[in-house]
Amino acid sequence: MAKFFSLALLCIFFTNCKKDNQIAAVPKAYNYITLNDIKTSEAKFSAEDITSFYSAGAVIFYKTTGGTYGKLRITDIDITNKKFSLELVNYDDVGKESLKKINIEILLSGGSADFDLDQGNIAQGSLSADFKWLQSGASVLFRPINNSLFYLYSD
Repeated sequence: MAKFFSLALLCIFFTNCKKDNQIAAVPKAYNYITLNDIKTSEAKFSAEDITSFYSAGAVIFYKTTGGTYGKLRITDIDITNKKFSLELVNYDDVGKESLKKINIEILLSGGSADFDLDQGNIAQGSLSADFKWLQSGASVLFRPINNSLFYLYSD
């Protein structure tokens, strides 16, 4: 009888434990994201345009045209004046920061700007550029170029 009672309790316990009751993962704060976190998300990287962020704080993981892994955070977007600001961190093969830049301001010239994440600077028309920032009116998009890959971090 005791075995039957124990088995019944186990059945009740396991049928009440549903996967959808699990707590969702909370994204790590930008400063705590490591190379390992970025590489763990690599299967989600894409060369597709990113159009789903329009506010400061968006975090994007990347693999550059040159093969460098890193993260960037949009720190300010000013649609009216066609400029945005970001900070970025590139990592070497062992996970140490190889390049860190803050307060990078990009002013759109002619509605777009190309940026080289390996160097951390504007690279208009360059084959080393990793993304193009495009704006037409209130519509903004982040376009990977030259075989670079990106992921809008959210989990």
